[in-house]
Amino acid sequence: MPPASPRSRRFRLSLVLGAALLLAACAPVSTAPADYSPGGAWLCHPARADDCDTDLTATRIAPDGTLTREAWRADPAAPVDCFYVYPTASWDLTRNADLIPDERSERPLARQQAAPFGRVCRVFAPMYRQVPVAALVGLARQPDRALAYADVRAAWRAFRQQAGERPFVLIGHSQGAAHLMRLIREEIDGQEVQGRMLSALLLGMPVGVPAGQDVGGTFRSVPLCRADGQTGCVITYASFRADAPPVGGPFTRPDTPGLVSACVNPAALAGGPADLTPYFRTTRTFPVLGPVQRDPGPWVQGAAVHTPYVTLPGFLRAECVQDRAGAGYLSVTVRADPADPRTDTLGGEVNIAGVDLPGWGLHLIDVDLALGDLIRAVEAQTRAYFARPGR
Repeated sequence: MPPASPRSRRFRLSLVLGAALLLAACAPVSTAPADYSPGGAWLCHPARADDCDTDLTATRIAPDGTLTREAWRADPAAPVDCFYVYPTASWDLTRNADLIPDERSERPLARQQAAPFGRVCRVFAPMYRQVPVAALVGLARQPDRALAYADVRAAWRAFRQQAGERPFVLIGHSQGAAHLMRLIREEIDGQEVQGRMLSALLLGMPVGVPAGQDVGGTFRSVPLCRADGQTGCVITYASFRADAPPVGGPFTRPDTPGLVSACVNPAALAGGPADLTPYFRTTRTFPVLGPVQRDPGPWVQGAAVHTPYVTLPGFLRAECVQDRAGAGYLSVTVRADPADPRTDTLGGEVNIAGVDLPGWGLHLIDVDLALGDLIRAVEAQTRAYFARPGR
């Protein structure tokens, strides 16, 4: 028999790979209850060493290129707990992700989005059988969204048992924020535990409110945060560049008709424009979708950054605005200056074949671009909570 031609070999290989993808996509996912004991299915847990126990040192890059090290340290004695649910991250080729932390997805997200909060709270971050990237783009069929939420709810209930009566903050981005919205509605809103919730940081997923109101849409009695130190409230936004406002897309359209997407500027809770305090990972803006991001290039010309995080004071300014349909979003202006050595490129867009997807905006860096402001908000809420009589 004559040897197969290169074209024939490629065809056979494509058939094998296609069959492997199909088998993986159809593979059953265990629906057994996850173990959320302290040694169980946690991405981060204060009872053990994990990806939230990471070096938080940042380099502050001034407009003139001056570099200053900022030493950030986690506080294991923090009086507050944070319950973090990560966004769509898994590249598993199954209907739902597994519960094993992956260095390509969940683990770098823990270092990027959750670990920095360790300076103000103990971080609890469950693994959960989320809807993976493959299911969202159609490579895996019939994802079990109920299973994903059931894991988050089970982890929340385990968290409450392990943390006791301590005050807490909920933190979620994208898919994680969506699960936390349901959790708040079913497990917190209007219940006794609501009094211990300092805030819910629900980022990159629309929280619905009646036009001109701060409460009464997605949640019955949980308002938007509108003052420093206000507790029991929500900080929410979807971020877009000021010169590329949203055009449709899922991040500014609540599911419930008659509601508009809320926006709270984390740097100015009462409203108006303000400078953001970003903290980016030095190596990449968002690890999960690296191949479809613009490369922002070096953070600064003529110098090397050796810390895991960078921050750029005065680089970003933001304000909550509304589109023509009344949807709120965080409009972000990049203060680019070609004359200074700092980067003029933010990055964070999903870019396919050189075109930024307009409905996504800066979704990949919703958390990063205001991380310092979110942490300061939690600090102020913690002070206010413990300043109450009887605390």
